[in-house]
Amino acid sequence: MTEEVFGAMPDRPTHPDFWKLSELILKMDAEMQEARTDDEKNAIYERYVDDVAAINIRSLTYVAMQRAFRAYEVRTRGDLARSTTRTNVMKFTTAYMEGFILGNQWQQSYAPKDPT
Repeated sequence: MTEEVFGAMPDRPTHPDFWKLSELILKMDAEMQEARTDDEKNAIYERYVDDVAAINIRSLTYVAMQRAFRAYEVRTRGDLARSTTRTNVMKFTTAYMEGFILGNQWQQSYAPKDPT
């Protein structure tokens, strides 16, 4: 069934956790694709961060950008001024934030609950 829908991908995991993660990612992607402006996209991120991750969005954004700067060895404004570096930093920052949000969604939706 899944091969009929998604195509044959021999390296794709078959574990149920993969499908749970896919469900969370597809939901987030669908919402972001419906957003028409950067303000709408930012509002979606803010809602995810406030509702799901329960962390201040400015704090998460700052940490994500600092991790991107470290990954791309950005130490000065000149380093950041290169267009390829700037583009990569923004992509990395977005991926870092989405990973954080998805991790929190996973924990709230699928992680075993403490019975005590």
